[in-house]
Amino acid sequence: MDFHIVTDLSQQQLNFIQKNPHSSFLNAPEWQKFQASLNRKTFIASIEEQGQIILLALIIKLDLPLNKSYFYSPHAPLIEDSLATDKKKELLSSYFKNIRSLAQKEKAIFYRLDPRIETSSKTGKELKEIFSNLSLAKARKEVQPQETLLLDLQKDEEALLKEMHSKTRYNIRLSKRKGVTIRQSQNPKDINIFYKIAIETKLRDQFGIHSKDYYQKQLQAFTQDNAASLFIAELKGQPLAANIVFFDQDTATYLHGASSNLQRNVMAPHLLQWAQIRAAQTRGLKTYDFWGITQSQDPKHPWQGITRFKKGFGGQEISYLGAFDFIISPFWYKIYNTFSK
Repeated sequence: MDFHIVTDLSQQQLNFIQKNPHSSFLNAPEWQKFQASLNRKTFIASIEEQGQIILLALIIKLDLPLNKSYFYSPHAPLIEDSLATDKKKELLSSYFKNIRSLAQKEKAIFYRLDPRIETSSKTGKELKEIFSNLSLAKARKEVQPQETLLLDLQKDEEALLKEMHSKTRYNIRLSKRKGVTIRQSQNPKDINIFYKIAIETKLRDQFGIHSKDYYQKQLQAFTQDNAASLFIAELKGQPLAANIVFFDQDTATYLHGASSNLQRNVMAPHLLQWAQIRAAQTRGLKTYDFWGITQSQDPKHPWQGITRFKKGFGGQEISYLGAFDFIISPFWYKIYNTFSK
């Protein structure tokens, strides 16, 4: 097995990502481009056998105080699915040995990864056992949502509407009757509209948001390849809701959303979400990812409201393995966890 570190994806590596069933837009070259725009150092790590890639990961270096850092691989590593369990054990053991050397050189104290693998799947059970055998620690915090909702887009409009909650169908039709219109934009300047509404959402619902520059750079990185769009719901020219949706392989992902305090009775977010689903179908995509729900039954959970909204559209609940940490420096890792609570 041959371990490689490069800074840019080759065509062979891109092909491997595109064919891997566990990849997402977080493995796309646009995501690496976006990370670079945030002045973050990135690497492409891969392992080949007989000239064929069998493992690949985008590694992002995130700086910490005291000249330390940590590595993070979103929805990775991507592993060749056809490998036997023993081969995967050997592969990951070799991978982490090589990562340790790179991490020590870059003063990274741990390496966090969160493969997009369902917990209940055969692969999920394999990886969980392998991670345990390799002494990876379950991360105290998730980076990406561990639980999500996936909608099958390979159904016609009538079937999708029928499988929705009746109140969701009603709100979509109400929004249309009230005159709400939807437009798509790939103009980075329209982030101003999204960000203004995002601040309203943050203050109302106590959600965390990123800086305007963060959203702008993200949209710029993906819209150059038509891999993302900003969707805006308006009533008589007044923006009432705005969402950012990413398109990758066969999946559309609703990543960022915001809704205004104005005209909430016209149900603009419902029509906006429906327009995004239909736009994904127009692109010929197979799945719509609502990107994060909670399966908690606690009525005070901060995601209860948004989960109820998303589940109104139907779909299948999915639970992923979540984030694990490969510890490079136990002392500094303990310090990090102490101060990052």
